[in-house]
Amino acid sequence: MFFLLLMCLFSCHTSEEAEEFFDQKEEFENHWWDSENFGVCLLVDSYEGMVVFDDGDDRWFFPYEFESPNIYHIDDYTANVFPNEECYDIVVGLVHETICECAL
Repeated sequence: MFFLLLMCLFSCHTSEEAEEFFDQKEEFENHWWDSENFGVCLLVDSYEGMVVFDDGDDRWFFPYEFESPNIYHIDDYTANVFPNEECYDIVVGLVHETICECAL
């Protein structure tokens, strides 16, 4: 129980935030976002159904499935996305990161 409470303190978001993301989904998809944790820019390409990771030298492509209101399934990973002012919070398991626009 303590572990769940601790985990919630670091990464809990409300259902209202999830619904807010769904309203902004088109703003998130098809734009490049900077992941400092992984040293890549990422793009959720809704036209091709792929998530693209670009480190400046190479690009990797992974198919994804979207689950309303704010969940992306990529390979064996599940990413929850929440709006955060001009950026977005992404939660994958215990990893939480705020990503902002990336200039490629």
